[in-house]
Amino acid sequence: MFPIETLRAILALIGAGSAFMAGQTLPAMRARRVKPARHLAWMLRTALCLGALGFRHQPDLIMAGAVILATAAFAAGWWQASHVKPPEDLSQDIVPHDPVTQDLDSRERQSREE
Repeated sequence: MFPIETLRAILALIGAGSAFMAGQTLPAMRARRVKPARHLAWMLRTALCLGALGFRHQPDLIMAGAVILATAAFAAGWWQASHVKPPEDLSQDIVPHDPVTQDLDSRERQSREE
C-alpha cells in the first residue's frame, strides 16, 4: 500500500494537469470553439483535486506546491492556446509554381470565354 503522502503528490500532479487543460480551454471557449461546460468541467476537476489535498490535513508543502504548480500550469495552458502558430502553407512545395503552365492555363480560359 502506498504512503498517503505519495498519493497526495499524485493527486497534486493530476490537479496541475487539470489546471493546464482548464487554461487551454479558456481561449477556445472565448472564441466559441468549445462549449463553456468543457471549461467548467476542467475547473471543477482542478478544484476537487486541490481541495482533496487539504482533506484531513493541515496546509503543508505539498498543498502549497500544488497550488503554485496548478497556477503556473493554468497560465502555461492559456498562453499556449492563445499563441497558436498558424499552419504552414505547403502548397508551393507540393505543387511548384511553373510560369509556363500558368500562362497556358490562362490562355485556355481566355479561348473558352470567347
